Amino acid sequence: MIQNPNTPEMVHILFEPLELVVNASRDPVSGLPVLASNVVMPLLSAEAIQLLSNCLVSRECQLWLSLGDAWTTSL
Repeated sequence: MIQNPNTPEMVHILFEPLELVVNASRDPVSGLPVLASNVVMPLLSAEAIQLLSNCLVSRECQLWLSLGDAWTTSL
């Protein structure tokens, strides 16, 4: 159990279930994250994008970037 996680630890914790959901909703033929890439709103704030850019490890960053423009473009 993690107690009082810092910001990067919290981001890593949140990316675990996100990865499960994205992987479960991938297109069976193309393997693309169809459900996630169809999200168009709400856009993340510039601060949220900067936080993710600074906290994500390589695997998490690849997942995040695969989600589409709405996940990497700020308001």
